[in-house]
Amino acid sequence: MKPEETIELLRSMQNPKQDYANLVCAPAFCTGYRYVYPEPEDYAIEEAIKALKEVQKYREIGAVEECRKSVKEEDVLKFYYCESEDDYYIGKRVGNFYYARYGETGFEWFMSQYLPWGEHVIAPNTLWKEHIYPSEPKEIPFFEWLQGFLKKYCPNCGQSIDENLEGMEDE
Repeated sequence: MKPEETIELLRSMQNPKQDYANLVCAPAFCTGYRYVYPEPEDYAIEEAIKALKEVQKYREIGAVEECRKSVKEEDVLKFYYCESEDDYYIGKRVGNFYYARYGETGFEWFMSQYLPWGEHVIAPNTLWKEHIYPSEPKEIPFFEWLQGFLKKYCPNCGQSIDENLEGMEDE
């Protein structure tokens, strides 16, 4: 029997909800506010229907392992540290390097395509004349990123972070 059929069968076994005021013989002005099942079994049936619907939902989603397999590696945000900028980034590489770094207005998103990481470029015909590109950000574990990020951008909470994060590792 399919879950939909089971739910339909359970609903047919269930009594309809009734006005609570009528069940307790309350005055007429009390009617129409609360509706309840007349028998306790009706509540058990209602819970069984909820459980069946939840099982259906999880079957549609699949097992946790299946969900993890369905997520592509390039869709997962990674955590980075740029040594030359002494900054912490969130990003992903999909041909280009898409990343966010923390700025005055919160996280600001950037994209780099074929950036000559760490190179010193001299261009006398430009307004900036010369420029040193930042070193390439290195992927780091989440807890290392979190600890460094909070120390840099939340200096007042850095000490308590050290104490709370000690011994924690990425899974």
